[in-house]
Amino acid sequence: MSFGKILRSLRVEHFNDEMSPWSQRELADAADLPLSVIQNIEQGRRKYLDAEEIDSLGHALNLSAFERREFLSVANAPAKSPPRHAADSHATFDDLLSIVRAARTPAYLLDPFCNLVAINGAMIDYSGLSVARLRQLAAQSPNGANALRITFSEATLLRSGNRDRWERAARASIQQFRYTVLRYRGSPYFEQLLEQLHQFSEFRRLWRERRAQGRGLGTESLQIRFEHPAHGEINYATTFSTTFTDDGPLHLIVYIPLNDPTAQYFAQAASNATPTQRPTAWPDPALHWR
Repeated sequence: MSFGKILRSLRVEHFNDEMSPWSQRELADAADLPLSVIQNIEQGRRKYLDAEEIDSLGHALNLSAFERREFLSVANAPAKSPPRHAADSHATFDDLLSIVRAARTPAYLLDPFCNLVAINGAMIDYSGLSVARLRQLAAQSPNGANALRITFSEATLLRSGNRDRWERAARASIQQFRYTVLRYRGSPYFEQLLEQLHQFSEFRRLWRERRAQGRGLGTESLQIRFEHPAHGEINYATTFSTTFTDDGPLHLIVYIPLNDPTAQYFAQAASNATPTQRPTAWPDPALHWR
């Protein structure tokens, strides 16, 4: 995806006082850059930006710390170039899948669009989704089951059990999505997925709030604590790691128990013999970075 298309996608989700998407002029004014710079970037005529220009754009667009890191990475990269030091796709996928399968705690694997590439039995059990429902959700989309769609459409355990904790987790999911998908903004699939997610009123609200909060936010871990009706206090942290491959990045999320009741609950969920599922094909040629 060209940087010009990425910049335009970020620009038009900001609105002026008349509730119209920012024009190129309005972005230029917010970034204190000449209008010609924005025009040339979006039209593909500007191939290189200096660090000060990139920082000014990131500040004007209210990007989080991790979005800025990705923004900097793609700003001067060739449009069809994978990240440097990308690993062999098949070997890396097999390694990550083995981690998901072996984990005695909830674990899952995402592509950049938050499509569920793999999810283990402990995570299925913890979420409250059945394998049949997961397969049904995967069948409803040509690109498989999407974790954000599940977050905002399904009555998962966290959502039904503790509203405040669910919203905190949902905010973190949106934050991660904005970071992982940044280099694919402007692509037809991104626009289609974003339109689908905007059907959910809570997603629309949190997406707008996240865009407005922006700068300074950024974390690759999250702590969740709530009272489970059967297992007592559940307390865990999520870890988020990214591996770059020849077919694009994969993101591994693992839940780490922080007290004994949580460790016991996760071990019980892992022992229920629900097999690891692969709701989304990977690599998917339709979503390839090329």
